[in-house]
Amino acid sequence: RSRADCDVLLPSVTGLPSFGNDVELGGNSVVPSGVLSFTASEQSAQRRRKLPKIAAVGKTLRLRATGGNSSTTSAGLDDGDRPDFASFHTEFWVRQQEVAFTHWLNATIVPHTHSHGAACADRRARRLASEAARTRLWSLYSLDAEVRTVILRVEAHIDDGFLRLRGTEDDGGFKSGGSFLEDVKLRRDFERALGSYSLFWLRAAVDAVLGNPGDVVEDELSGWGDGNGNGNGNGKAERRYATERAERTALVAALVRDRELELEFGVGSTGAPPFADGYQEALAGTVLKRTLLLVFLMDRARAGLPPSTPLLFRGDAPCKSSAAVAELALRASTYGTGDVLRHVRHMGYRLYHAQEPIREYDFTVRNLAVDLRDGVRLCRLVEVLAGAVGDDGCVKDAVFPADSRAARTRNVRLALDAAKACGVELPGKWKDVSPADVVDGHLANTLGLLYALMMHFQAPRMLPTVELDDEIAVWRSRRANQILAGRGRFAFHGATLAPARDSNRHGEEDSNRHDRTPEEVEEDEAARSAALFADELADAALAASGTDTYSECEVRLLRWARAVCACVGVDVTDFKSSFADGTALCALVHAYAPRLAPLRAVSRPPTTLNVPGAPPSWRSVSYGYLLKEQRACTEDGDDVTDGDVSSEALEARARATAACKANFKLASEVCRALGGVPELTFGPADVASSGGPDAKVVAGYLLF
Repeated sequence: RSRADCDVLLPSVTGLPSFGNDVELGGNSVVPSGVLSFTASEQSAQRRRKLPKIAAVGKTLRLRATGGNSSTTSAGLDDGDRPDFASFHTEFWVRQQEVAFTHWLNATIVPHTHSHGAACADRRARRLASEAARTRLWSLYSLDAEVRTVILRVEAHIDDGFLRLRGTEDDGGFKSGGSFLEDVKLRRDFERALGSYSLFWLRAAVDAVLGNPGDVVEDELSGWGDGNGNGNGNGKAERRYATERAERTALVAALVRDRELELEFGVGSTGAPPFADGYQEALAGTVLKRTLLLVFLMDRARAGLPPSTPLLFRGDAPCKSSAAVAELALRASTYGTGDVLRHVRHMGYRLYHAQEPIREYDFTVRNLAVDLRDGVRLCRLVEVLAGAVGDDGCVKDAVFPADSRAARTRNVRLALDAAKACGVELPGKWKDVSPADVVDGHLANTLGLLYALMMHFQAPRMLPTVELDDEIAVWRSRRANQILAGRGRFAFHGATLAPARDSNRHGEEDSNRHDRTPEEVEEDEAARSAALFADELADAALAASGTDTYSECEVRLLRWARAVCACVGVDVTDFKSSFADGTALCALVHAYAPRLAPLRAVSRPPTTLNVPGAPPSWRSVSYGYLLKEQRACTEDGDDVTDGDVSSEALEARARATAACKANFKLASEVCRALGGVPELTFGPADVASSGGPDAKVVAGYLLF
């Protein structure tokens, strides 16, 4: 640039040093950093000139004046472009809800029966699912008319010799080999076919067919050693895979062995080989009947079950349909039959189940803004929450894999239409959520949609209106009885929630003394009436806040939490500050599981720290000692760093913080042991970042 050009561009800032970045000046002009660089001669001329003294930039440099009449005020940038507290608070609650809804989604749409965790909740979920599967199979085996009629026809067909395995009696002679009972290759195909079933379903089916195969399976497993795959396995996953493979092989081996036939045809009382003539033929007929019965039960058991039921076949199985299992297991081993299913179809033996590839989709959610964009998980969520079964679900209509934006938009619209058909109404500002918001990863709108789905489907199921109102009335009656008995005020033992020794007994004795004066009696009655009125007023205030602050379901939750916690001296007024230190959460757990969460194990962290040397924010702001503040301000307006806080205040802060963490740890451990509750996703860290847990996160957790 020439000197004239620079004077035109910079008429008033001659001699300004180069900032290295774009500099914003008065008006709307922005000067790039390259404009402030001159040639070598121009720079030497600038150095020879006498430059004025420029003070520190942080104190005197004003590129944008604060006054409204200043000519240097930028019209392009105003206060609306600056981040305020509301924007940071929105970011905090979005972050909290993202963690909470991620745990809820995984607990809802991902079957946990394949989990290998040692937690009590995982073991309980596996046990309940296994009992449900066995009940379903046993009811089909013993009560279903179709299964009984078809299986009796097939068994009679086998007994008459029209369907048999190779190697059985043929024209008066005996042909050895030819079926999976003797041929190694055919036995391997038979094991691969039945091993296509998931271990969860194979256990239940073998149990239903054999009655109690435990001893036989243990005998077969003993041939595999410890079953941990120590020979080749170098990791936990490899050992688990080897153990499952060994158990599948043992279950299949239990099907081709009959202890009663061994005792009948074997030698001695133990049924040891060699076996007498007729054993091979009897065993072949028994195994053939068991195999056809198992495949038929499996085909009928999966039909009509909810989508959250574990899949029938393994993801890496060679067969993904009931017909393929029967063909691979029996086609090469039956005598003169060819197509086994065509041979038994006229007796009503028809197989329908085929596992759809989309059912093997990994529904685990790791990143909420990314994993819901294809719409498949959202379709499954609506399907599971609505209880849709079979053709009524929307997952079967979803495009998979959704590689294009059009396919993802179609899947999301399919889920939203299914939700609207069930009566889901989005609250507040989320009424205008479109499929494009979810596809584009708009996290706030996605969270609003998930919250509406949870409150519409799960809240009525988990919170029956009549039962919850009765529960609230019971706890409020307990609180009223405490007040009338003179135990309305609480005295605690130390820093715990446990009552002080003899505190309630002394209150009752004072109210029941016969030597009280009329004035004392009247004063006591007035105090009790005032306490009852205050309790009624607080409950009415919460009930009236529903139209403005909370939904009807959230109001019931809050009233229930307040009624329960009031009986142990914990005040609950909202979902945010009342649950900031974990005391209210532990009080709720104690009300229904007192032995798992005794009051002496629940801490009472102080709301504020009124100790010498503490910053004003610790003494005046609720849980201010948990906030992440690098600098505090004294009453005189001077800055105070953390090093200026007294050691006594720092010790008190450490004790209070440890008490908050202990409460949340206790509540999390007890809920994990009880099962059926997602992981706790809020705690002291939420107070440190945003002043307390998000209200929707707490309300969603209390649902469980």
